Amino acid sequence: MEVPMSWRPRMKGLLMSVTSPLGAFLIGFLISLFLLPCTGGPYIVVLGMLAKRTQLAQALLYLILYNLIFVLPMVLITLAVYKGLSPERAEEERQKRIRLLHLIAGIILIGMGGVILAGWV
Repeated sequence: MEVPMSWRPRMKGLLMSVTSPLGAFLIGFLISLFLLPCTGGPYIVVLGMLAKRTQLAQALLYLILYNLIFVLPMVLITLAVYKGLSPERAEEERQKRIRLLHLIAGIILIGMGGVILAGWV
């Protein structure tokens, strides 16, 4: 999922207007609230699974799954930018592959739905 196109210019304007650490924190917090419906899905699913009475090993597997789905891509993008990939180039590459990324996300979501409906988790 991603931020709706209509929100992007306003969010970019807010981000560009911040000049202090406190302002950056407040804008980051505000934008995070708006992004939560778009990004909270995997986190909510894993929390729901952990809310059941689970064994420690099973809980750890769920946390590893969460990190693979949600955290690892952010870490990889951060490392790529740190190593010299410009954010503009990263966005170009993302836009070139957006249909493939949506297909992969759809397949993963259908698979997760099947696993849940089958009662495997």
